[in-house]
Amino acid sequence: MGSISIALIAFIQGIIVTRNLGPSQYGLLGVIMTYCGIIKTLLSYRTSEPLTHYMIQFKLNNKKSSLEILIKTSIIVDFITNLVAFTIIIIAAPIAAKYISGGKESIHIYLIYGATVIFTFLDATWYSVARDLKFFKLLSILPAIFTLLKFLIVTFLFYIECLSLFWLVVIYLITRFGLFISIAFLLIWNLKKNYQISIFTMNWNQCFKLNKELSGFWKFMNISYLSSIITPIIRQADILILGYYKTDSEVGIYRLAKNLVSIIQAFSGSLTSVIYQDINEIVISNKYSQLKKDICNMSKIWIPTIFVGFILAVISANFLINLIYGSEFVNAAIPFLFLLAGVSVAMSLFWTQPILLALKKFKEYLIINVTVGILFILSTLIFVPIYGCNASAILLGLSWALGAIYMLIIILKEMGQKE
Repeated sequence: MGSISIALIAFIQGIIVTRNLGPSQYGLLGVIMTYCGIIKTLLSYRTSEPLTHYMIQFKLNNKKSSLEILIKTSIIVDFITNLVAFTIIIIAAPIAAKYISGGKESIHIYLIYGATVIFTFLDATWYSVARDLKFFKLLSILPAIFTLLKFLIVTFLFYIECLSLFWLVVIYLITRFGLFISIAFLLIWNLKKNYQISIFTMNWNQCFKLNKELSGFWKFMNISYLSSIITPIIRQADILILGYYKTDSEVGIYRLAKNLVSIIQAFSGSLTSVIYQDINEIVISNKYSQLKKDICNMSKIWIPTIFVGFILAVISANFLINLIYGSEFVNAAIPFLFLLAGVSVAMSLFWTQPILLALKKFKEYLIINVTVGILFILSTLIFVPIYGCNASAILLGLSWALGAIYMLIIILKEMGQKE
């Protein structure tokens, strides 16, 4: 329910922001968010999946001391990497404003939005702890509360005709800080209550010492990091490339199409997050027949539903975008459908990524991301300067679909051998 609420609120807020800013300012906002997002991801470890996996393993083996070191290592790694990312964002902001989008007068917008990065370093640890404690409702409700708060503030400023790009990024910063404070309180409380681990009395020096118990965790995290270098390029660098070669207005058109698809992806992402814990437990218990049966039963309903949704989108996309966002954004319908075709294939196979990681196919996962990422970037640099946002949409849709299909092939081969 929380993910649906967030998607609905984000959709309505997106209408207000899009119509208020117009294609040019909306495109500039997209470039700024992409710039900060790529730097954060390139300089941050992806700790959530390895932390979840080894939390389960250490709990099953009753290794409390290893569990404590694992959790505090996750926290300190994310803090240091996010701090470095924030520093780079500040230093490079004038260059991005000059050469990509916005100009000198937009540097302060880059800096304000960039500050949101520093308040995300507890997210991965909190999500892993909350999943382990089965706090699925809280994981949905908490972001929904701050999404609603953001929506109310945006709506109020729009009503009094004070909503601008500057105040929009200020709102993002305020609500991100509020979410950070809430996550910090819940994490500290639940670590103390459920794991008898106190953040305030931890020996943080242990995080920088070699520990054989964490060797698998570091290997998992290093592979996740390497693959996550490619993933943000696939998901975000297209905005920067388009911003460099084309106008802010065309970036705005493309970003609207991409945001509409991301609303759909958010639902798939929430499903992936929920089942990741269960899949790890099934794989660790070697219950592969049960896993195969569950996936087959789910797909019989899931795949036809996605197909029907895609057909409806093809029929109504142009009319609805013109009706909701206005004639300035009507050209977003074509790239939206290209993106939707690719994401429909990926959503049909949303379970492939968590299964691949649970099977510890880290090398294969890395190869998939590197291969698809390199092909995407090279083809984008060739075709986007000529064909613009439609080329970018086609290429991104293909990358999503091919990545999911590649993971499916590896999983089928692996599970066939285990049976």
